[in-house]
Amino acid sequence: EEPRPPVRIDLEGLRERLVSIPVEAGKVDRIVAYGRLKVMYTVGTDRGSPVGLDLDDSPEDSETSDFDLVRYDLHRRTETTLAEGVEDFCISEDLRCMLLYLTAEDGATEYRVVAAGEELPDKDDEDGDGPEGLGESSGRVSIANRVRVRVDVRQEWAQKLGEVWRYMRDAAWTPSPHRLDWGSIKQKYSQL
Repeated sequence: EEPRPPVRIDLEGLRERLVSIPVEAGKVDRIVAYGRLKVMYTVGTDRGSPVGLDLDDSPEDSETSDFDLVRYDLHRRTETTLAEGVEDFCISEDLRCMLLYLTAEDGATEYRVVAAGEELPDKDDEDGDGPEGLGESSGRVSIANRVRVRVDVRQEWAQKLGEVWRYMRDAAWTPSPHRLDWGSIKQKYSQL
């Protein structure tokens, strides 16, 4: 595989090449340029609302996605909603397809692979060719029984202990912190 050429940024005339995208105020996230003069991004469904901290967000609200995946065509100056209920998305290295993480109607995460920048099939066309609506026509994929994770419990414990120990050492407050021997504390618990 050939090494990629280094990225070179031409700063001369940069101001004239910048383009603003007319997005309403709100939560905009995951901006990805792809293809020729096209951009995709997720935008909160509460468009037009002030941007800032949502102090009254509850844990129940974080379980569902309130983001739409939007495509903006810089040439035509048009915005198109590609998918609703998007938790996240990633685009392939060759920019030809993308994987969408969607919140299904039952609240479960659904995975779809579609052409990059294309809308999801209509609800009527979503049945798919395979079992449970999976298949090429719907873009639905199942990762059940395909992903196996091997965990070395000792290595995992050592990592967790190291992270918690470091946090406690750096952030813990006691009336007399000079009395704590952080090295011996870590040594004591690393033997568990």
